[in-house]
Amino acid sequence: MPEMYLIRPFEHLVLEAVAAVETRAYGSRVYEKALELADKEVNVGSIYVTLKRLHKKGYLTAIDAKPTGERGWQPTKIYKLTADGSAALEASVKTLERLFLSYLSRNRERLAAFTIKTKAAFSSS
Repeated sequence: MPEMYLIRPFEHLVLEAVAAVETRAYGSRVYEKALELADKEVNVGSIYVTLKRLHKKGYLTAIDAKPTGERGWQPTKIYKLTADGSAALEASVKTLERLFLSYLSRNRERLAAFTIKTKAAFSSS
């Protein structure tokens, strides 16, 4: 795995949030999706710092949004995954899969509960 694709867990969260939002992935929408994915409080400032860092690494593009004309509108950027960002996310997912499978092989009693949760999650969609 190329070293350029090594990302930190919080970077993984932000990349996944951008990917999940898909369109109009600006800071506050990425923050809301990150809260949902993390299922815990996330520092909003950390989201913006991480978005800038991932853009600098080339994992995200940042396009200035067109003004809406609404009162109080702030200049904002819309983020989108690049090919390198998708590759970094995929490499991170593969690493997490290996770690998770290793964990399950050592804790087989958790496998049944995980299987039930997975089936329930995919059957309700």
